[in-house]
Amino acid sequence: KAAYPNIETICVPFSLNLWFYFPIPKSVGKKKRISMENTPHVKAVDLDNCIKFLNDMGNEFLWIDDALIWKICACKLYSEKPRVEIEIDCD
Repeated sequence: KAAYPNIETICVPFSLNLWFYFPIPKSVGKKKRISMENTPHVKAVDLDNCIKFLNDMGNEFLWIDDALIWKICACKLYSEKPRVEIEIDCD
């Protein structure tokens, strides 16, 4: 929150699109690494746990309460650049 002090907290119903990018295992060879980019991640760490963590993290920072979320579309993918991408739609 300190890093983004100017973020306006959402206080209206909204939907989320979430992309959870997980690292490709180091044991995977170079050729296969390329083909694994943006493919489904179906190993441990359940998608519902990722969503719940993000919803709770956003409370009182990104949104007043995660009860305002009326729709979520989410996926887990492999990537050379692990990250979480969040798209918020208040329309």
